[in-house]
Amino acid sequence: MALDVTTDTELRASEAQKKMFQTYGSNQKIYHRFNVENGLQKVVLEEWKQFERVSTCTSDYMELQQTQLDRCGAQLHNPQSM
Repeated sequence: MALDVTTDTELRASEAQKKMFQTYGSNQKIYHRFNVENGLQKVVLEEWKQFERVSTCTSDYMELQQTQLDRCGAQLHNPQSM
């Protein structure tokens, strides 16, 4: 079941990103997706109790995505800057 959920969310994210790029171009500032992948491949929904592992992987991911996080935050703070 976890594979189905993962596959479905990846498909939907890909569709959303494609639509945003088609509508607003490759430099669009509307769509932001944050998805921790490394280190969490084997953590399924029922294993949410592995909080420390999830937290560590998420923190590492957020550090690597700081520029995109800043852009997203700026966009949320000032939507007219698109």
